[in-house]
Amino acid sequence: MKAVILAGGEGTPKDKARGVRSLGANPDWVRNYSLWTGWEGRTVAEFHLLPGADLALGRLEPFDVSLVQSYPVFRDPREITPGRSVCKLGYPFHSVSTTFDERADAFVFAEGAFPMPRFALEGMVTRVRSGAKSSNGSIEIAFLETSTPGLRGHSGGPIFDVEGRLCAIQVHTVHYPLGFSPVVEQGGRRVEEHQFLNVGVGVHAATILSFLDQHGVRVPGF
Repeated sequence: MKAVILAGGEGTPKDKARGVRSLGANPDWVRNYSLWTGWEGRTVAEFHLLPGADLALGRLEPFDVSLVQSYPVFRDPREITPGRSVCKLGYPFHSVSTTFDERADAFVFAEGAFPMPRFALEGMVTRVRSGAKSSNGSIEIAFLETSTPGLRGHSGGPIFDVEGRLCAIQVHTVHYPLGFSPVVEQGGRRVEEHQFLNVGVGVHAATILSFLDQHGVRVPGF
């Protein structure tokens, strides 16, 4: 008989993790869930992924055209060059929490969750990184690097220029070691402080446009 050690019991952390993994998944564990796409009652009827770019494309159903008053305008990818001023927009420093109302059989947003305050962070294009291909080789995966990091809550948000034209979509932040580590004193101890440059990284407009075109999504001007 195989013994299973669960988290909170005896054994090393590895033993506990191994015990948890051996339990497998039980679909009855999840009793309620809600997929919120900006409006109630909408589902994602069609979904496409672009591996390597952290990019997805979905089709909402039903979709009411009158609910969307404006759409993003893309910058010509050839004009997105180092030194261009850009801004990223998202919702850092704000969290949305929910509770579940058993009687209503629905999730309830906490008071003050909406409207979510937007947080803008300026910077400039430092460089464009490209060369990789998508898994089927049809799309070049290019990333735009910015001089300021994306904060928690910026991911998935736009990176746009001074004219409001979309240059990229923020996906993650990279920490580059600067190669020097000053020593500071903390509590009577000398501590070496490693220094890093934090830069934001977004999926380049050229990659986004190619992905949209591959799935028949028309973008005016491209």
